[in-house]
Amino acid sequence: MPPKLKPTVLLISLEKEDLLRELFADHLNALSTHAKTVEATTKKEALTLLKQKPLAAICTDAAITKPKNVNFAWQVASYANSGGFVVFAGLFALRTTRDEFDELMKTVFQQSWRMGHCEDDYCTFNSNCANEIVMVDEATKQYVKEVKVKAAFLRHVREIDQLYMPKTYAQGGTPVAMTDLGNGWVGFVGDMQGCEELVAPVLALSGLFAWALNYSA
Repeated sequence: MPPKLKPTVLLISLEKEDLLRELFADHLNALSTHAKTVEATTKKEALTLLKQKPLAAICTDAAITKPKNVNFAWQVASYANSGGFVVFAGLFALRTTRDEFDELMKTVFQQSWRMGHCEDDYCTFNSNCANEIVMVDEATKQYVKEVKVKAAFLRHVREIDQLYMPKTYAQGGTPVAMTDLGNGWVGFVGDMQGCEELVAPVLALSGLFAWALNYSA
């Protein structure tokens, strides 16, 4: 059971797409169960809420990757560097382009991650993932060992940062990843269809299982 005291998770939804709630209802409902969710639909609103230090900020669309929003992207990255969780999920993988994602990772988030191809593939849980945030006991109990998912796969992700790995995708990659960024974290869920089996990874990448563990302690 989630604790009565809930942390805040910020949803950054600058594109204001109704499709988010149509495809990712299970993900959003789970987030609302485990956290107080607040949604920002403008950059000004998002920056005001980021100053309140939510536990996590989830970019639910690809607006952050647009060149016109580069200054905003730097401020989101700064939030992560100072200890927050930034997650690219929801409609993000559906809406981003390879060039814009790669530039965001290279220039702003300073990660080696690059966008690969979109695949419909079976993926297996990576028991060698070494990320202490996503590998807490309460999280690992909820991960399915194998899932069929249509997703965008990231390239150049260290194996220890991959939560799931494809069984057959010849070029490798991962649909779910998380790594440290300064004092915080950055995560990616490439799910394109609101896969119910990937609800637990979304919660984990948002820091909610780790937070609940610390809270109960």
